[in-house]
Amino acid sequence: MANNQTQLLINASIVEDWQDGYKLEIELTAESDADDWRLDFDFSHTLRAVYGVELAENDDNSYSISGLNAQSSLEPGQSIQAIFIVDRLDSDLDLPVFAQELMEQEMEPMPEMTVTDFADSPLTASSVISEDWNEGYKLEVDLTAESDANDWKLDFHLPYNIRTAYGVELVDNGAGSYTISGQNNQTSLAAGESIKPIFIVDDGGQEALELQFGDISEPLTPEPEPSPEAAAPEPIPEPVEPEPVPEPTPPVDIPETPGESVGQQGQFSYGEALQKNFLFFEAN
Repeated sequence: MANNQTQLLINASIVEDWQDGYKLEIELTAESDADDWRLDFDFSHTLRAVYGVELAENDDNSYSISGLNAQSSLEPGQSIQAIFIVDRLDSDLDLPVFAQELMEQEMEPMPEMTVTDFADSPLTASSVISEDWNEGYKLEVDLTAESDANDWKLDFHLPYNIRTAYGVELVDNGAGSYTISGQNNQTSLAAGESIKPIFIVDDGGQEALELQFGDISEPLTPEPEPSPEAAAPEPIPEPVEPEPVPEPTPPVDIPETPGESVGQQGQFSYGEALQKNFLFFEAN
């Protein structure tokens, strides 16, 4: 296997840091055809996990990396990215020293992460969109076991195609539904253990979205772009004619006529008898 050190440009940076370790990203770009390429480097820390390349441990803190599968040879301008998860314990942050090249540390600001807890799962997840380009983006996920997680699996929704997944086994269930599980000795996680998978997502130029974990009835969808057409104005209601007011009823005209006496009817005239009785008392 050829050691094509001079055919590769190397850019290394520390993108995340925690108490006992950190995450290191290494971008390799071929300046010319790099067939069966390999890079040697020295590193004083322990590499807990490596994604995107084949790692060989030599001796005295010496390592080698080479391409996986179709990336064992690179064409001019082709780039790949390797992710190193490093255990540093109480020592300082450091970058690998590649053969014939001394890498300078490049500390990038750490983007904010959203942490998701799952009610029936011992896992918590945080995700961040670390890079975004015209047709896709890179999504970094941090999965941590709060308690022992044996043969763990995690479901999530994403309305885009995941081109590549590093660090986990990925199953495409269709309709934007995916399932991830552990690889090799990471199929079960002990309490406090973390893994950091990387997803390369094709979004077709739409908005970059984070993963939507759990059993979700309404999957996340990108927001549609606003229509250039202005909203049509609401129609103006026609005026309503008032109902006609009924004319008042004219008063009833009661004619003024003198009253008529009602004649005494019947066998006895009580009125005449009463009048004579009064005259009798006045005469006495």
